[in-house]
Amino acid sequence: YFKEYIPVALEFIQEHLHEETLSITNVSESVYLNSVYFGRMFKKVMNISFKRYVQNARLEKAKELLLEESESIGSIGSIGNRVGIPNASYFSQLFKQSTGVLPSEYKRSLEE
Repeated sequence: YFKEYIPVALEFIQEHLHEETLSITNVSESVYLNSVYFGRMFKKVMNISFKRYVQNARLEKAKELLLEESESIGSIGSIGNRVGIPNASYFSQLFKQSTGVLPSEYKRSLEE
């Protein structure tokens, strides 16, 4: 039953990924479900928590943007903004936790 809501929720997440205020409440309201219930069912169906899913989606989008951007390393702060993580140092920290390298190092490796 709940699997019907997942595609709608995932689409909503992708459309609003750039918003810092994206939350489980926003997404659960978009599919007309209680946020606690939605969180439990999301984890059960997706095998990942909502928060971790959004974080991973943001970092994947950041990787795409780093690949597309031909600008200098200075654009890395703006990429954080564009994926809903406006704090540049926090964005760099999350990126490094996920990939093992800083965004600037990741970008440099792509350019080589």
